[in-house]
Amino acid sequence: MSEPISIGRIFELTNNTFKDHFGYLAGLAALFIGLAFVVGLLGGYLALLFGPALFFVIMVLMLIVYAKLAIMVHRLVLLDEKGLEHLLQWRLVEVQFIGWIVAVLLSLAAVIFVLFKIAPPMAPAAGVGGGSAVWLFLLALIIMGIVFSRLAMVFPATAAGHRLSLSESFEMTRHHKFFVFFLVVLVPYITNRIFQQINTESLALMLLVELISVLVIIFEVALLSHAYEALRGGADDEPPGDQAEADEPNELVG
Repeated sequence: MSEPISIGRIFELTNNTFKDHFGYLAGLAALFIGLAFVVGLLGGYLALLFGPALFFVIMVLMLIVYAKLAIMVHRLVLLDEKGLEHLLQWRLVEVQFIGWIVAVLLSLAAVIFVLFKIAPPMAPAAGVGGGSAVWLFLLALIIMGIVFSRLAMVFPATAAGHRLSLSESFEMTRHHKFFVFFLVVLVPYITNRIFQQINTESLALMLLVELISVLVIIFEVALLSHAYEALRGGADDEPPGDQAEADEPNELVG
C-alpha cells in the first residue's frame, strides 16, 4: 500500500470491504449468532444436569466460535478467501490463533489481578491512596491497552498464515502507536459502551441488536486486518516462502 497510513484511510478500506461483501458478512454474522446461541443453550442445559464445572467448557466453545469468525474475516480481507465451506476447516492456523487469544487473556488477567487484588493493600504503605490510586490504576489500564494494541498484529498475521512474533508486531507499530491504539482499543471500547446503553425489551429487538453488534465486531476485525496490511506495506496476499505452508500442509480437518 503506497498511500500514507491514516485512520481515515483504514476506515475507508474497511467500509469498501463491507460494501463489496456485505451479504457474505451478514450471513456470517447470522450464522455465528446461531452457533453461539446453540452452544449457550446446550451448555446451560448440560450445566444444569452436571453442575457449573461445565461453564469452563462452554467458555472454550464460545471462544472457538468467535475465533473462527475472526479468522474468516481476516482471511477475507488479507487473502480474499471467501466461502462458508471454510467454516468447517480446522488447521494449524486456528490452533495458533486461539493460542494467541488464550495467551493474551491470561496475561491481561494476571495484570488485572495485580492491579486490583495485590496493589490496593500495598498502596497505603507506599504513600498512595484515594484519588491518586484511582488515577494510577487508570494509567496502568491505558498502558495495558497501548501494549496490547501494539501486539495485536499477531492476530491478522496468524490468521493469514504469516509468521509474526510479538517483538516483530511491537516493532511494526513503533511509529504508529496512536494509530493502532485508536483502532484496536478505543473503537471497540466506544462501540461496546454504546451497545451497553441499549435496552432490549423484546426478543426481536434483542436479536436485531445482537446481529448489529456482531456486524460491528466483524467491522472492527476488518479494521485490524486493513491496519496490519497497511503496516506490512501492502505485501502480496500470499505469504512469502515457507509461510504459505501454514494453510495446506498444516490442515488438520476439512
